[in-house]
Amino acid sequence: MTEVEFHFNVGDKLDYSCRLLRKAHAGGAQLLVTADPVTLAQLDQMLWTLSATEFLPHCRSDAPPATLALSPIVLAASALEPVLEGRAAGVLVNLGQDVPPGFESFERFIEIVSSAPDDRLAGDSVGATINIAVMHSKRMTGQPEQKARQALDSLKALKIH
Repeated sequence: MTEVEFHFNVGDKLDYSCRLLRKAHAGGAQLLVTADPVTLAQLDQMLWTLSATEFLPHCRSDAPPATLALSPIVLAASALEPVLEGRAAGVLVNLGQDVPPGFESFERFIEIVSSAPDDRLAGDSVGATINIAVMHSKRMTGQPEQKARQALDSLKALKIH
């Protein structure tokens, strides 16, 4: 079952994402980042200029198949793009406003939520959608995934009134 994490109150989503991707890449993770096209273009540029002394190998989902196969970080509008079939289902990082279809096929799903009110409200929506998916997707033992419930409880505690 997918391990779900929410990273809340992030000041700058793109800067935070770059640091998160750097750390995950250093740990050997295969990463897919989903967002709208404008955000993906900004992240792509930031990953090229993150540091003068290091390089984070990445590509966009429209890269040639050989490049996609070698890139540990792929930027895509959707986790279900046909060119991504057969790719290791490691970590899905979502910078978008909605739950990416297919998130449950990944080992780990990370939702990054900034401190901006509209982003926090979108985070509430993502949390509610994931909670529904978890409630309908039980382990063989019949117990709901505990970490997802804890993440949802944390999300509810931060809800803007």
